[in-house]
Amino acid sequence: MAIIREIKEEINAEVINCVPIAITKYHFLESNKIEYQLTYKSKIKLLSGSINDPDGDTKDRQIIKFTDLVKTFENSSHVKALTGLIL
Repeated sequence: MAIIREIKEEINAEVINCVPIAITKYHFLESNKIEYQLTYKSKIKLLSGSINDPDGDTKDRQIIKFTDLVKTFENSSHVKALTGLIL
């Protein structure tokens, strides 16, 4: 699964378990293109060592508990929708 590889590359962590919780559909009107974004709830184990992001975009990691994420982005409709699925 791509999420396992991405979590390893982006934050240098091992996925203990991973459950899909939402699918968001994006329809780009200009190109009539449709894309889907999958959202997962994951339990991870942080690994020591440096982050090995092939794109070089990730320099540091910050792990946020979902409950803190909800508090930070209380007005986000996406977070509100996910809250009922996770908590």
